[in-house]
Amino acid sequence: MSVLEVGSLTKYFGSDLVFSGINVSVEERDHVGLVGRNGTGKTTLLRIVAGMEDYDSGSVSTAPGRTVGYLAQGFACDSGNTLYEEMKGAFTRAFDIADEMRELEKKMADPEMADLEAADSKKALNRVMQRYSRLSTEFEMRGGYDYDVRIKTTLFGLGFSEDDLDRVIDTLSGGQKVRVALARMLCSSPDILLLDEPTNHLDADACEWLESYLRSFSGAFVVVSHDRYFLDAAADKIWDLDDRIITEYPGNYTFFVAQKELARERQLEEYGRQQELIHKLEEYVRRYKAGNRTTMAQSREKMLARIQRIDKPTQGPSMKVDFRKSARAGRLAVVVDGVSKSFGERRLFDRVDLAVERGERLGIVGPNGSGKTTLLRIIAGDLAPDEGSVALGENVSVGVFWQDLRGLNEESTVLDEVYMMRDWTLGEARSYLARFLFRGEDVFKQVSVLSGGERNRLALAKLILSAPNALLLDEPTNHLDIPSSEALE
Repeated sequence: MSVLEVGSLTKYFGSDLVFSGINVSVEERDHVGLVGRNGTGKTTLLRIVAGMEDYDSGSVSTAPGRTVGYLAQGFACDSGNTLYEEMKGAFTRAFDIADEMRELEKKMADPEMADLEAADSKKALNRVMQRYSRLSTEFEMRGGYDYDVRIKTTLFGLGFSEDDLDRVIDTLSGGQKVRVALARMLCSSPDILLLDEPTNHLDADACEWLESYLRSFSGAFVVVSHDRYFLDAAADKIWDLDDRIITEYPGNYTFFVAQKELARERQLEEYGRQQELIHKLEEYVRRYKAGNRTTMAQSREKMLARIQRIDKPTQGPSMKVDFRKSARAGRLAVVVDGVSKSFGERRLFDRVDLAVERGERLGIVGPNGSGKTTLLRIIAGDLAPDEGSVALGENVSVGVFWQDLRGLNEESTVLDEVYMMRDWTLGEARSYLARFLFRGEDVFKQVSVLSGGERNRLALAKLILSAPNALLLDEPTNHLDIPSSEALE
């Protein structure tokens, strides 16, 4: 049974066509991964299905009685509540039901209502008891009996601890607020989940917990993700949004990639055979149209007109990341000596010693909140340590990619951001930006309207222009589509 249907959906932004004639449906337990390059309209499609954005033509319908939960990309709670209070908000309906049930219990205990000799009292009591029974069933379905367990299981699975429950939401980091929004939506138990990049800001353990949760989820979900491993673990169907249409593939992401490549190769073969046939027919018509085989030539001309042309399959452009030559650094690039850092009473790390040599590639891993970004900020000179010191080696020039994409001016255009780094002509700037998939009118877009992936690509383009010989990268693949992530790797 379909719980969600999208029919002939078309969407424009101004004169730009985003997608056209989208026809998809979601069955009761479908676990769908929505993939596509940055800027193809994946987030727009989710927003339309969630009822948060208008569309130009077509239809979107949800089965009667089904609820939809939507997690926007980067959405963060900021309410002034404690973490536990915020999570209880997912069970508002259950608490409202509990209040009504208490009122009904008072009525049932009323001596006048209990007078079973009166016919009116009997009818009134039956109505109250029936209402109480229905509410009791709904109360259980809404998590009224086990809300505390569900809140803590979800929060702990997403990397929070018992000590975090009384923390005020406003004091959490941006990534933690996003995880709170995800946890609250999961606890609300909608029938259909719409998730836009839910693994951003999750550490490895939290990603694994979310994968397990979604695999066992009894409802349906559509998830936008650029994490191929997450899609392999969670999805059993892939929607590929490409060239303004969606093609559906059964199976997980790895199976989809293989099937899409086979389909592309098959189309290329069919295109080649058709082009060969068209060439032969056109040559025959050209040679004999005015000769003694005019009738046969005209017949072949009609055949040409009836042929439904097969498009030549194309490979989408990929981001080209090429770190330019920079000055040679000394043997030791970075030396961290006895660095410690605390926030209030919370000790993130204590007396860290680290020596990074030229050419080394280090990965920093750890749970959310363990201080990974803080350590990078200290090395970059953006934050002072409580104890210890950081020294850069001889001739070291540090380039930093921050996950919050600081350094991009919301009011600037893509071109403006590059002009800040280089005194280039328009042609030179366009040529460079094309390597990061900003083509045509894209270069005149304001930063404020760019998608998350486009912002990441622009930040990387600026980083490379700074010609660093030591890189500090804080979640550089967040929001990047899979081909761009592979290009960066």
